[in-house]
Amino acid sequence: AIASAAALFCALGLLALLHGQGGATGAAALPGAAPPTADAPPASRRLEPGAKRAPRAKKHRCAWSMKNRCKWFFRERFPVKDRKNRHWVFLGDSHIARIFKIGVQPAAMNQSRLTDAWETCGCEMEEGHRCDFYKFYGVQAASEFRAPESWEGPQLALKPNACMECSSCAHRQMRCSKPRCRADTVSLHPVEFARDVEVQTEGATTTQETTANFLKTQKRAESALVCVLSVGLHDMKHFKSLDLIVNNLRWFFGVLRPACDHLVWLHVPAVVDHPGWDFHNGPIRRYNRAVEDMISGSASSWTTIVDPFDATLAWPHNGTDAIHLDSAFYERLGDLFVGALRPL
Repeated sequence: AIASAAALFCALGLLALLHGQGGATGAAALPGAAPPTADAPPASRRLEPGAKRAPRAKKHRCAWSMKNRCKWFFRERFPVKDRKNRHWVFLGDSHIARIFKIGVQPAAMNQSRLTDAWETCGCEMEEGHRCDFYKFYGVQAASEFRAPESWEGPQLALKPNACMECSSCAHRQMRCSKPRCRADTVSLHPVEFARDVEVQTEGATTTQETTANFLKTQKRAESALVCVLSVGLHDMKHFKSLDLIVNNLRWFFGVLRPACDHLVWLHVPAVVDHPGWDFHNGPIRRYNRAVEDMISGSASSWTTIVDPFDATLAWPHNGTDAIHLDSAFYERLGDLFVGALRPL
């Protein structure tokens, strides 16, 4: 009996020892034991020594192409059932201007579901000129213009009340006589640099601050401002420092944050890469990556990225310059935003 009791005691001790080892971090659990805690993930989730975890897809980014138009992505980022109507504000250089003028506005005007809603709301599209910024927005030019700092555009002769550097950029604003109408609306606001002093008022000495101040006046409690932004080509033409340009863009994001409920960043498309030309795809790719890192680090919660760069490497350009693509590109990319517009 004593021998049997001693054997039983030893068996129980051994079982307790094994159970204690199984509960330790990193040891194999006994059959029927509790599953590993968060501090000890299942072995199937661990990586072998030296192995690299596959990068996760970024939920705020979509690589646009003819095979992937990003429409599913937009449906997730901008739900149709969202009760607030949206005012889509297109901000940027000539690429944004062409997306709006070639892609967004003509296609939207050909859809009765939108035109009927805009007619009901009393909406009309007002068009400005690249030389009448102050008149179009109803603001006074600064009595004294300051010259640009070394990190600001434009690095050309600056004259008060002069035209913007972009020759094809002009403002377009949809104004509705019934402001509480719930149809989505669109507008175009040229901005050439991440930071410049082309447009100055008494309350703002940069184009970016002046534009953001105007957008704040367009905010309504029952609507949301979605800003679609792309700048960079003018910056890369005048400045050689990538850090300088990205820092200016980070500042611009901060200026827009109080005005824009959401921001859609559009990566700069590829160019025709000629030797001796002002622009090359290598620097553009590095710029896009640097902006994406900046957004992922601090602005991903309110920013969406649409990246057409790879799709435009082999895309036909318009034949008159090495920068702008053919009309088909702007039509197809504009279709992404037209599909997100909702009537009443």
